[in-house]
Amino acid sequence: MLKLDWKIRLGAGIIFILLAIGMFIYGFMLKKAGGDYDQYWVLALLLIWGGSDQIRKALFKVNRRTGKKHSKPAATGE
Repeated sequence: MLKLDWKIRLGAGIIFILLAIGMFIYGFMLKKAGGDYDQYWVLALLLIWGGSDQIRKALFKVNRRTGKKHSKPAATGE
């Protein structure tokens, strides 16, 4: 699997999210004009999914490098 730096993943995720917003707006303009718009909204959903996944992976990699762990506190029984 391709190992990317966390900065590249974060940048790609942000670009995907911005493209998704653009595709949604373009699809909305087509809807108002009476055109075929649903494939643009599906593309926007896929871009949001891919962008959020890349951002999640980048943040996980940063947290792993800094040594932060997201574990639940132990039950004290009190």
